[in-house]
Amino acid sequence: MRVIVAVVLSMMACITASVPVTVFKEVTVDTFGGRHPGILIGEDKLPFMIFLSDSRGSVGVAHCEDVLCANSTIWYLDTEMPGAGNQNALRAYKRTGHPQFIYSLNATDEYRIILVTCYDTTCSNHDKTTVKSLSNVNKDNMYLDLEYDPYTGLPVISYNNDPDGLFFIQCYNSLCNSSAEHRIDARFPYTGWYANMEILPTDNEAYILTFVYYCNTTFEVLHTTVAYNDFSKVVSQGVLETGVHGGWLSTIITQTGIGFTFVDLSSENGSYSYCNCKREASNFTGCACSPIDNGLGQGYDLWVYPDLTVLPEFSPYPVTSYFHSTSLRFARCDSWDCSGVEMQQLSQGGFGYGRDSKLLWDNQLQLMYLPFLDYNGNGIDKKCKLLILKKEQ
Repeated sequence: MRVIVAVVLSMMACITASVPVTVFKEVTVDTFGGRHPGILIGEDKLPFMIFLSDSRGSVGVAHCEDVLCANSTIWYLDTEMPGAGNQNALRAYKRTGHPQFIYSLNATDEYRIILVTCYDTTCSNHDKTTVKSLSNVNKDNMYLDLEYDPYTGLPVISYNNDPDGLFFIQCYNSLCNSSAEHRIDARFPYTGWYANMEILPTDNEAYILTFVYYCNTTFEVLHTTVAYNDFSKVVSQGVLETGVHGGWLSTIITQTGIGFTFVDLSSENGSYSYCNCKREASNFTGCACSPIDNGLGQGYDLWVYPDLTVLPEFSPYPVTSYFHSTSLRFARCDSWDCSGVEMQQLSQGGFGYGRDSKLLWDNQLQLMYLPFLDYNGNGIDKKCKLLILKKEQ
């Protein structure tokens, strides 16, 4: 059952007079597409981004030449069209400091999950590993996530394979050319959509790995938790939220458990909501859910891939970026339950402007980087754009 905390009475009431950030600069990074961007600050203290370049049928890698990204070096990896339905993940590899990222590739006769390890600031020197090759897969509905084993520092990768369920790859070395695979959930067909992994500590200084994901058969947000000392051992499994018609999940670790945002298209206007789920040991006992924004309408293209994160140096509570039909928006919660929210419109464009956004805070520069997709109204001539934001005091 959903516990609703009434915080937003109307769409207009959400746009508060107090704004968390101001737009310092907007940059067009690439004019050949910009779906599913990822961003981090490289070893040279400059932004480093990846994105899908539809027009070139490749993965774009952009290295900013200055902190405001007025100029950037871009190169394109792979010439075969990357998977249209995936989520990309960009992480700093924790043992060496080298960036790594994953993506899916629609090859001629199979579907590949690719892990790239960069050895320089532009990633022109890199290793590329085909972690998994698949046939007979629903290529439009595969979703990936990348994390790191807290004991070994080695990559772990999740993916779903419709209709067979949610899977998890445990890498045995940093390049992941040796690995083991575990099936996480196969209870329902078409489960594992929008899967996110979170590594949670336990009271005895061990770790558990929790997957939060959507089932398109039961219209539920589900979770499965496995033990790190035995990946085949499911320690808890259950439902976090019911009656969700949409999905597009993004998760964080909260002070009391796990938080996630989701899109719900079950009502006429649709809503973008946040849930904080309390954890006891390895299980979750209940979720308090609050709407962040309402009145966004119906349709797939209205909602694709918002971002939810915690940026401790910026705010102690969750922040999120998402798009509202023709605008990119930002919201900051006032508590872990998000019982109050400051929300603002950052910038505006054509239909689909602001999709696929990501958030990154640079504490040294006191700047927030927010790459996103400018869908350009009709999906033709899509662009990868970057907002640089300043925190309001």
